[in-house]
Amino acid sequence: AADEEMEEEGRQPPPPPLRPIRVIYEDADVLAVDKPRDMSFHSDDLVHHSPGVLATLRALQATGELRGSSYAGPLHSVHRLDKITSGVLLFAKNEDTAAALSAQFQMRLVHKYYVALSARKPGKKMGTVSGDMAQARRGAYKLTRG
Repeated sequence: AADEEMEEEGRQPPPPPLRPIRVIYEDADVLAVDKPRDMSFHSDDLVHHSPGVLATLRALQATGELRGSSYAGPLHSVHRLDKITSGVLLFAKNEDTAAALSAQFQMRLVHKYYVALSARKPGKKMGTVSGDMAQARRGAYKLTRG
């Protein structure tokens, strides 16, 4: 209600606090970060007024609060993760590396490994889950047959 009143008066609500993002690997060409779940890659400006991963990284760089790195140079995205997915995001520090890594992702040369958590015990001790994810009711996702 307070946000709606501010928008009616032409003022924007204050941005939410930045969520912490931790650098888990860095070298001369790349920066790998641990993306938390429920954080969009791109900013959710229209509905939630929350910055996405790249905007958050740049803001943390600007304030010197990026955990695990003092790198303050440019970052180029080479792939994305869905909002509901937590995991490692790789950013290139220069255009040549960005082009090379983007090409590898596009040609499907990068091996991706996903781990799922479940509230229930699986029926078997081992196995493979295959299929795609589709949006279900109330913001949940479900596995479709592959």
